Amino acid sequence: MFEYYKPEKLKYELIRLKAVPEIVRRYKFINYAFNDYSESKYYSVIPLLLMVIDGSVQEVIGAGFHSEEASFDVWDSIVCENEGIDKIRDIFKKGRRKTTQVVIVLPYRNGILHGVDLGYDNYKVAAKCWHFLFIIRDWILSKKSENIRKVRFEEENRIPTFRELAEKFSAIELTKSAQKEWRPRKITEEL
Repeated sequence: MFEYYKPEKLKYELIRLKAVPEIVRRYKFINYAFNDYSESKYYSVIPLLLMVIDGSVQEVIGAGFHSEEASFDVWDSIVCENEGIDKIRDIFKKGRRKTTQVVIVLPYRNGILHGVDLGYDNYKVAAKCWHFLFIIRDWILSKKSENIRKVRFEEENRIPTFRELAEKFSAIELTKSAQKEWRPRKITEEL
């Protein structure tokens, strides 16, 4: 994962974030974060990305990513498989009350933004914040398309009525009959 989030590779992935208006509104901060990331200024990158994640989620569901009220269930979405997004949120919102200078490797939002996890400014935490942002992007797209995907699934898996089957069979028979009657035309130069 860490190799994937090197700045030279990440710059090509940022375009994917532009598919989500809630993230695009914060793109100025994503650019700031990327520029600082390229210069290894992780002390700046991490709070910016945490802010973008929180604000984007807030805009979609009315509660921040760290909020107890936030529900991340999305029908038929790989992002929610095995409660993956909930596990990420649990890391994100974990209470951190004691000031420490120990280097951390997980983006504990509360500890970082409340100034108690002072060893947060490193590549691993920054890369994980980028990763979380892309997960949030996928989640928002899944959340916003959930109803359409459900309807499409139900339509594709609906058992047809007898009348619909009879009409379909009749149409197939008409097509077969037309195919049997078809003969190639002779094409000549004379019209």
